[in-house]
Amino acid sequence: MDLNCFLNSSWTVYSGDRWSIIQGDCIDVMQTMQEGFADVIITSPPFNLGTSSGGGFPKKKTGKWSGGSLASGYGQYNDAMPKEEYKQWQSQFLQEAWKHINDNGALYYNHKPRIQNGLAELPIEWNPGLPLRQIITWKRNGGINFSPSHYLPTYEWIMLFAKKNFRLKNKKVSGIGDVWEIAAEKNTDHPAPFPLELPDKILKSIKQTQGIVFDPFSGSATTGVAALQNGFQYIGIELEEKFIKSSITRLKRTEAKLSKDLFL
Repeated sequence: MDLNCFLNSSWTVYSGDRWSIIQGDCIDVMQTMQEGFADVIITSPPFNLGTSSGGGFPKKKTGKWSGGSLASGYGQYNDAMPKEEYKQWQSQFLQEAWKHINDNGALYYNHKPRIQNGLAELPIEWNPGLPLRQIITWKRNGGINFSPSHYLPTYEWIMLFAKKNFRLKNKKVSGIGDVWEIAAEKNTDHPAPFPLELPDKILKSIKQTQGIVFDPFSGSATTGVAALQNGFQYIGIELEEKFIKSSITRLKRTEAKLSKDLFL
């Protein structure tokens, strides 16, 4: 199947046999795509961490990210939008992403609940009215935000928005529960990747065993690698060229390995 057939406009597209990455702003691109093409969306947007009430990330070197790279954005994108503007953006994103899931599909949306200025800031606040099936807690087993004023945050949410007909593989799969202990990703050039085990766990647990996995915040294409490894096709959207280049290398390497394993 030509994955580019889901585009109604002209964008820069990089493609392999079973994957495509489109360069551009996710909402702008989605507004030109055919609706209902995806079997599942697995995605994680920037968390707007540059607006932290704790002062955000320091400008000096913090861990492996020099110059406070998370606070200054992901290249072209600055991760420090005004609070209300960010909420409106994410609400619009969720509304647009929902249109691109088929009637059996689901949207797995990874985000982070935070306490800001003494008040809870919860990702559920910008849900534009989508049917929320479940909130899965991802226990990350790590972090860098050490402080004598609070306990180290070690979890994020995966909000599961599901169409009425969406189902897990079987009742047994349900037993994995709604708290997933998965170590955070390391040794990557992306400022905030999630680990391969996370989308892999999702794809192994759902009823669909083939089709299209879509990630509008493609980043380092972790979702894409998991999609290919589980027999799905992949479409991603990414704005930053340097992440697209590394993603292409990663996806090509995954394709080559899968092809080699097929003939062993």
